[in-house]
Amino acid sequence: MIASRMTQDRIAPWGATDPLLYDLLVDGAITHRQLWRHHGLRIGELPVGFHSPERQVGESKHSRKVETIKFVTLSERDASLTGAELRHLAIAAEARQALTTPGARWKTPFIVDDGYWYGNDGNVPDAVYEPGNQAWAVEVSVGSYSNKRILEKATAFEERFDGQLWVCPTQRQAAGIKRLLAGHNNVRVMAANPFVAGKPPPRSGWWRNRKS
Repeated sequence: MIASRMTQDRIAPWGATDPLLYDLLVDGAITHRQLWRHHGLRIGELPVGFHSPERQVGESKHSRKVETIKFVTLSERDASLTGAELRHLAIAAEARQALTTPGARWKTPFIVDDGYWYGNDGNVPDAVYEPGNQAWAVEVSVGSYSNKRILEKATAFEERFDGQLWVCPTQRQAAGIKRLLAGHNNVRVMAANPFVAGKPPPRSGWWRNRKS
């Protein structure tokens, strides 16, 4: 889990209706490819105030392929995170987009303290997904944890949440987590890769097309 970094420099001078600003207030960071796929924007088109740190990173901890990725953040603090930390945030952001979940139902330590992130013996989720009246733990797994640690976290989540969503950057990793957690109830495992390329959504590029 990435520690909370909710500070004044996260609040940029644009309205809360701007989609990118809204997403980053919830998610913390996205990749330049997510910026294009979800918002139809290039790094060079971002207005002043956004940050675009560059990192050498693979799609998971043990990836043989490492590439240069630009991330987008709102604050200098978030821009100073390591490549692994930024990757973690971007994977969670990709999962939220895939689930078409609004920020109001995707709680993170960036925006709220509902007691989800404190006093739980280190078994802390990366986010909390709230479908309906339920609360699901969201955990990003990129190959850093041993099987024992994954089972410890899953057991803790099962006791405290209605369900748990595990998010991996690759289908292979997702399949491994699914097998490992087969004995637990209300577990969903999905792959969400923030590094894949793609086409922009229709009628995107909100900053480029917005009226002055």
